[in-house]
Amino acid sequence: MNCKKIGLFLCFLVLGSCSYFNQPSTKILLKKDTIIDFHTIDTYPIFPKCTELLSKEEQKQCFHTEITEKIRFLLQKSFKVKTTVNDTIFIQLTINNKGIIQLKNTQKNNYIPQFDSIIKLQLKQLKNIQPATKRGIPVTTEFTLPIILNTEK
Repeated sequence: MNCKKIGLFLCFLVLGSCSYFNQPSTKILLKKDTIIDFHTIDTYPIFPKCTELLSKEEQKQCFHTEITEKIRFLLQKSFKVKTTVNDTIFIQLTINNKGIIQLKNTQKNNYIPQFDSIIKLQLKQLKNIQPATKRGIPVTTEFTLPIILNTEK
């Protein structure tokens, strides 16, 4: 009978002491930012010439200047217009997460009917663009650029 009492006592002791081993954790948990703003990017697409610029605003300005100049140069070689043109055409460009630039949409114009196809061919010549990033991950971005057509007869 004494053995039964000791065994019963040890059984209660073992079962009762389990809660003493579950002490509250003192680890500090880091809260991760779960809200992502999909309307902003951390870095703009970058041409090799713009990689040394540090601020986001400088990178944005360099990207817009470079892409505008490259498209203007390519278009000057491609078009021959017989009439005087003074107009602005807006083109929508997509730069995917691999740095490939594509024409998404253009505003219709009456001066150059083959404008879309020529722009698409010219954009394929633009290489070496690093894509925009969000939290260090390459992302796809879209831009609307004005193309100013100004010719004299």
